[in-house]
Amino acid sequence: MRSHLALILTLIGAAAGCSDATPASPAAPPAATAPPVTPPPVVAPPTTTPTTPRDNTTPGSATPVDPGSANGSTPGATPLSDPAMNDGRIGRAARRLNVRQLRASLLNAVGVTWQQPRRILSADYASGFYDAPNADMLSLVALTLGQPDYNAFTSESIEPGAVFSKLVGDAARKACRDGVTLDVARPVGERILLRTVGVADTLATREAAVRDNLAYLVMRFWARDVRPNDPVLDDLIELFRVASTAPATAAPVAAAGTPVDGWRAVCVALTTDPLFLTY
Repeated sequence: MRSHLALILTLIGAAAGCSDATPASPAAPPAATAPPVTPPPVVAPPTTTPTTPRDNTTPGSATPVDPGSANGSTPGATPLSDPAMNDGRIGRAARRLNVRQLRASLLNAVGVTWQQPRRILSADYASGFYDAPNADMLSLVALTLGQPDYNAFTSESIEPGAVFSKLVGDAARKACRDGVTLDVARPVGERILLRTVGVADTLATREAAVRDNLAYLVMRFWARDVRPNDPVLDDLIELFRVASTAPATAAPVAAAGTPVDGWRAVCVALTTDPLFLTY
């Protein structure tokens, strides 16, 4: 009996000891370490390479610009094409004038276009034709020069060739003859081709005036700004000299050359040059 009582007392004491003990606190989780903050890279502001100042004094000068690069590093810049892929050229290839452009260029530079008397076939007349005193020859040969008829073909051909060269030569000779003839009859202030010279001026009498007029014509026909003493004019000066001083020959060309003939020859040379026929 006493042993049972002792056992009960021992158990009660153990239970009391357990109730007085302070429970252990739960372990705190490990503190999280913040990742290192990397500052953004410092980007230097783009630098713009200054271009060469525009040259307004040297004839034919150009202002170089930055062409950019092919990877688009320069905003707004257009990369230049590879000359090896463009027949050795940088940029697009030159194009030949079409019929409408040729007519407009002749009218603007010479003052007239290619017109001459022509018998034109037409079903509107009982005879089947009519005679036009000033037919527009460029309209009559437009199909030959590549203008589409929208029946057999619809695309315009502007390929240069022997036929184009021949017809342009015919147009230049007729238009320049008519243009110089009209200029001779105009008052000095209204002339188109003989702007700084008189009808009878030659290299022997007024060389400076002849050179000034040639420089003016080069600008008018070729859009090139040259000085009167520029070597570019040497070939045109020689052409003017030969044509204006040609000796008289047998019929049907019996008359000797005059300054008017010289200006006609210069006009034909300027009109048939590739600088006038391409853009």
